[in-house]
Amino acid sequence: MNEKQQKKPASPEKHAANRNPNGSTGPRTPNGKQRASRNSYKHGFYATRLFPNKELIARDGEDYKRILAIYRSHYSPVGDVEKLFVETIAVHSLRLARLLSHEQKVLGISVPFEVRSMDKILRYESTVSRRLEKATVQLERLQEARKAESNQNTDEATDDGFEAPEEPMSEEPQDADFGA
Repeated sequence: MNEKQQKKPASPEKHAANRNPNGSTGPRTPNGKQRASRNSYKHGFYATRLFPNKELIARDGEDYKRILAIYRSHYSPVGDVEKLFVETIAVHSLRLARLLSHEQKVLGISVPFEVRSMDKILRYESTVSRRLEKATVQLERLQEARKAESNQNTDEATDDGFEAPEEPMSEEPQDADFGA
């Protein structure tokens, strides 16, 4: 950092001006902390938790369980990594459904400033769609590799000296019809 970029220390007057007159240091109770944690919640399309509040659990919980069951049935994941990819695909599918639902709501509103949010919605949709596609491709590659390895192991097991015995050659000629 050069000298111009270094922060200057705040003056005592600045500290006094920034001091909260009520002396509040934020919420202290668990309920207050939980409520404050949702202060900046806007739409939740990129939330770290799929269900940050009870309302979303009530609204989308059963849909998520149904989507997850469908993907588990389709992909039949084996192992923790494949299960994680299936859950990721289900999460992105639910997020995409939420975005499409929000898009329909915005298109139905005649408020001019809401129309400006369409570019953000489309950006969110394309991002979630890419993540969904990427997770799907990764899961399918992982499953193909697992199946190829499984097939290779079964082929090696049959080639490990377990050859079928040859028919013993008898010294006596077999009855054969030589056209006579």
